[in-house]
Amino acid sequence: MAILSSNLKLFASQRYVDEAYGGGRMSATLVQDGVGNNVFPNIAEADHVAGRVQMRKVYGAVLSANDDTLLTAGIDLTTLPADGNVDVVAFAWGDHTTTRADAAAALARFPYVKDPAAGGTYDSGTGVFNPVPSAGARIVIGLLNTVTTIVGGTPVTTEVETEFGGAILPRGVFTVDSVGPVVLSPVPNWGSTAVNRWAGILANPQAPKCVAVALLTATSGTNSVEVDRLDARAIPNVTPYPAAPNGLASEGLRYAYGKVPIFRPGDKVILRNGATVELALIQSIDYRGTITFQSALVNSFPSGSKICAIVDLGDMQASVGIVFEQQAWTRVFSDTLIGGAPDAAYDVTSFPIAVQNIGAETERWAIVFTSSTAFKLIGESFGQIATGSTAADFAPLNPITNQPYFTIDKDGWGSGWGIGNVLRFNTLGARKPFWLARCVSPGAANGADGVTVDLRGSV
Repeated sequence: MAILSSNLKLFASQRYVDEAYGGGRMSATLVQDGVGNNVFPNIAEADHVAGRVQMRKVYGAVLSANDDTLLTAGIDLTTLPADGNVDVVAFAWGDHTTTRADAAAALARFPYVKDPAAGGTYDSGTGVFNPVPSAGARIVIGLLNTVTTIVGGTPVTTEVETEFGGAILPRGVFTVDSVGPVVLSPVPNWGSTAVNRWAGILANPQAPKCVAVALLTATSGTNSVEVDRLDARAIPNVTPYPAAPNGLASEGLRYAYGKVPIFRPGDKVILRNGATVELALIQSIDYRGTITFQSALVNSFPSGSKICAIVDLGDMQASVGIVFEQQAWTRVFSDTLIGGAPDAAYDVTSFPIAVQNIGAETERWAIVFTSSTAFKLIGESFGQIATGSTAADFAPLNPITNQPYFTIDKDGWGSGWGIGNVLRFNTLGARKPFWLARCVSPGAANGADGVTVDLRGSV
């Protein structure tokens, strides 16, 4: 039996709240298809007035009764909010223990510098902006291993250092203090890897993803498309600019006015127009709205088609990791032996511990013997959840799916087990968490605020 589309499900996390401790492990609450308010509640009137950031941790899960692999699993958003004051982005961060506070801190570390020429033109030959920025305008420049100076502008901050991707990179912020040509020296190449890498566009595959609308018709054989958005808000557009709104430290976002990039070179994207769906790889981006793909599109995508970068979740498959015996239980879940090994051993070669996607969870387990045949099962996160005996197969049930976490064959135990002996092993579940963040900027409600989330992969 292979993995079917009906086996792909979304589940809420245990703590579905906008508190620092929100998040946690997967719960038994299914995110139902076609049902509103599965993830976020309705937007309160006060939030429309003042703005708000809300975040929810959601799990993609494979519930097949086998251990087949869902290859290169990913999340994409198939619709976007009709309300222009609402942005929703998705991103993968952390594991089953990650909290909202962790994810908010990660989101705020995605620095981004928007192309200063957006809305105008930039002459790479002379380095002149057109139209000329007005006095008092802010221009943000970011170049890797290059200090950019401005003629006609006064540097406000010349070397703001930001740690990104393990590197310390320079950033310059300048305010134009006179009317006239503003020339950059040396002339930057806005499409260069250097700029994109600094801007957090190339080097961070976990950065937020969002859905956009294609503006121009992409005919069969073309390898580019224009879109209506290249960034999305992560912090409400309010004045004065908030210092730490809703747990988001704004340091990494303030230069972009609370926005994060949603497309980067190297991103896998999915284009949709009704039943026509196609995957593509981004080669480069012109930060005035054009996305160029690695190869030509097979299908035609008219204006109004949807395009979204895919949040990579990796391969999803239930499996068993390390298995070893330990003489005494120390209450420490170590992946290496603590102390000595007992005389007894479980025959994992002839009787491997069996798992299925529908029941397995990511957990470190300890089976601790209470007599020569009886034992108790302890999970690092779950605590003690079951007891068993070497006289019968052991298959403790996962209450989320009512299927076994794993199955241990009674014939694998052998003899010689004593009180306190331990069988230590790890399991990996076919579940991966991701985060959805909704940013509401102040303004009157204007249309639907929902998005549709799609879990996909190959078999």
